[in-house]
Amino acid sequence: LSDLAGFDAHAKDDMNSGYIGLLECDYEWVTEELVKIANRHCEGRVVSVLEGGYRIHGATVSPFARSVAAHVRALGYQNHKKWSREEQVREKEREERLEAEKLRKQQEELQRLLAERQDLDDGANAAGVEGVTALPAEDGGLRDEDEGQAPKRRRRGGGAVDYKALNEQLEKERAGNGGES
Repeated sequence: LSDLAGFDAHAKDDMNSGYIGLLECDYEWVTEELVKIANRHCEGRVVSVLEGGYRIHGATVSPFARSVAAHVRALGYQNHKKWSREEQVREKEREERLEAEKLRKQQEELQRLLAERQDLDDGANAAGVEGVTALPAEDGGLRDEDEGQAPKRRRRGGGAVDYKALNEQLEKERAGNGGES
């Protein structure tokens, strides 16, 4: 089995422009899989040719050097396993389960955050805001409930503000405090 060992797909290699983000453990896994294929089809013989990897800054601790080391280490393992379709199907199913679990957890977190935000919005609406007047609906403000539609929920700070009324309110408050800000 011939292997062109390219290491420019490393997460820290600029050549792949961030499209591929392999790590050393990924190179090791790929090499182990290649060895399994070689064990099944060509008595375990592998020819590996170095063909790429451009992030060499850092000498022996560079992403390139660590990736090459992982590749060579995997080539040197006593690996007598042979590639099998059944094993690949099981691995794919396992990966799909893990991905589904990750997605489920992300959705639960999103629901928790949405509920938390709803609670904050409900608390702000219950408290009310003095001195800020919403513009009429035709000017892009909130709609009255008697128009047959529920008011649209807006993000805090996203509604239209009557700045003239707000300024008058602030001036009244300053005058009540003796002009102190």
